[in-house]
Amino acid sequence: MYNTQYSNLVFFISKSKNSSEQIINNWIKQLRKGILELAILSYVKNKESKTYGYELIKNMKNNNINIDSNTMYPILRRLEKSKLIESLWKTQNNQPRKLFKITEEGKFILSELRKEWNIFYRNTNKIINKEN
Repeated sequence: MYNTQYSNLVFFISKSKNSSEQIINNWIKQLRKGILELAILSYVKNKESKTYGYELIKNMKNNNINIDSNTMYPILRRLEKSKLIESLWKTQNNQPRKLFKITEEGKFILSELRKEWNIFYRNTNKIINKEN
């Protein structure tokens, strides 16, 4: 009888831990989802000249933002479809690369989103970091 109760308790704790991990992972995914687009658009603008996808991935990783090509390229396609960035193909060292540059509309949208982000971040941070 003791072993059965103990096994049930271990199973419950194990199940709760996995559930907690899933909840945390889902929250992280949701947080990253919108913010990555803002970060990528910011990098493309700050780059001034055209940049390519692999360079964006490397830069994000250098800033401790882990992103892979399966995430990066769909975001770039969405930004391009929204006319916030534009692209062109260029061959360099016999290797074709799709280069991205922010559009005027993208600059305007980015400016507005940065303002909103800063307000949102400041206000939510007050709530999240409040001790009592």
